[in-house]
Amino acid sequence: MVETTKDVYDRMLNEFPGTLKQISEDSSKVTGKRHMTSSEMCVVNFDKFKNFIFREMDLAGFPKSCDALYRNKGGEYYLIEFKNGQIGRREAYEIKVKILESLLMLSSRFSHSIDFMRDNLIFVLVYNEDVVCSMEKIENKIFELADISKEKFGLRRFEKIYLRNVCVYSKAEFESKFINRHLN
Repeated sequence: MVETTKDVYDRMLNEFPGTLKQISEDSSKVTGKRHMTSSEMCVVNFDKFKNFIFREMDLAGFPKSCDALYRNKGGEYYLIEFKNGQIGRREAYEIKVKILESLLMLSSRFSHSIDFMRDNLIFVLVYNEDVVCSMEKIENKIFELADISKEKFGLRRFEKIYLRNVCVYSKAEFESKFINRHLN
């Protein structure tokens, strides 16, 4: 019997489970311990998955990875990354590295080419709007009022090349546009 991508995902979910609330926890000294979401939605803890894959290799450092992997009932896959602090150039670069290295791990685990990822995988970045500077808050509000999607952090370049879509949400937008949509 051939194992489907859904079968692989279900096995990963059983081996590396987590809730979005647990995975989104930030215990840095800068922000204090808090969660980016209170959702108890069960997802694959992608960091634990990565650590399991590379634990026996003699590496100087582990590859980077996104925080969570989620599959909805329609078969869409979501790689989710939570960022609680400021996102400058260095952090934006690290997010891009996480996307690429997560894609490689996932492609290998699913035994699919990048074509499968391009057709089925959506990247979601959740950022903390509370730590965004005042000027950026004004800019965000203008784009929101104009109902125009703002290019944030240079991530749109991954669309159509490696991913089906890229979504950048504030914590509040993540709750309304992602959590509420996928819980129903």
